[in-house]
Amino acid sequence: MNIWTRRGAFGAAISLLTLPLHAQNLRDPEQHFFQPLLGDLKHELQTARKEGRKGVLLIYEMDGCPFCVRFHKTVLREAAVQDWYRQNFAVFKVDIRGANPLVGFDGKELTESAFAAAQKVKATPTSVFYGLDGQEQVRYAGPPRDAREFMQLGEFVVRGEWRRSNFDQYKSRTP
Repeated sequence: MNIWTRRGAFGAAISLLTLPLHAQNLRDPEQHFFQPLLGDLKHELQTARKEGRKGVLLIYEMDGCPFCVRFHKTVLREAAVQDWYRQNFAVFKVDIRGANPLVGFDGKELTESAFAAAQKVKATPTSVFYGLDGQEQVRYAGPPRDAREFMQLGEFVVRGEWRRSNFDQYKSRTP
């Protein structure tokens, strides 16, 4: 076996050994990122306040959205992302075409699709952060580039930087 073949075999062996470690850092976002939405955002907002969270994050999606699938597979499966977001926000998914009943932050009853339309959500996925008063703070349309950018987005909201600058400016200042 020449040196290049041995290095290749060694590299393959290391990759196989670390695969279980990487797999442990990936979890199903349906179970570990999103919380079950019981249909009452006003109540969820009160719960978020009581639990000391910074706000509510709604991720607007729809069935068959390839960008939503990519978002789940490349970002929302990361255990560190899941844990950090669940610690800081109440996190729910809203189907922009959904017919499930929903009570908005203002107490009005609508369907998921009517709520999404009232929030002027047109693209999926769209991540909207709401403060503990139910008011929109930050909106991010489309999937983030990667887990790092999504974490920066969350920190942008938690640190209150959205009051002083936009997200692109924040990213350029943040290592």
